[in-house]
Amino acid sequence: MLPDGSKASFPLEEHWFLRGGPCVCDHPLTRTIPCGLLVQLQHFDLASPVIPRIDYLDQIDPFLILWDNHDLKETRTHGLVFETRVATGRLLVSALRHGGEANIAGRWLLRILLQHLAGGPAPKHDLDESHRRRLLSPRSG
Repeated sequence: MLPDGSKASFPLEEHWFLRGGPCVCDHPLTRTIPCGLLVQLQHFDLASPVIPRIDYLDQIDPFLILWDNHDLKETRTHGLVFETRVATGRLLVSALRHGGEANIAGRWLLRILLQHLAGGPAPKHDLDESHRRRLLSPRSG
């Protein structure tokens, strides 16, 4: 899923990259995608709105997330790339920017994510019923 913030998508929110930092998590994709590429390009070529304040980290296999604690009393976690089991299937979500003719890194990364989705190991975690309904049902507004 490439969220666009519409009714049937994960919500998106603009995020100033200096508010916190990226975290590349232990995930099978780290065998193919260099961590340095993500850290260096996340706020340039791959820059995009984020999936704000994910409160379901225990139900996803995160690959790339942002933490944010600038002028806050708590640390907030925002999603960029993660996957999870949903019912009998799987869902891979990327909020990174993959489009643009000059965005070679974004297009390459999307191809790697699709290959992983088609043949990579199954996610370890799954969304519980309440999160599945809340996150995957159309929102109003």
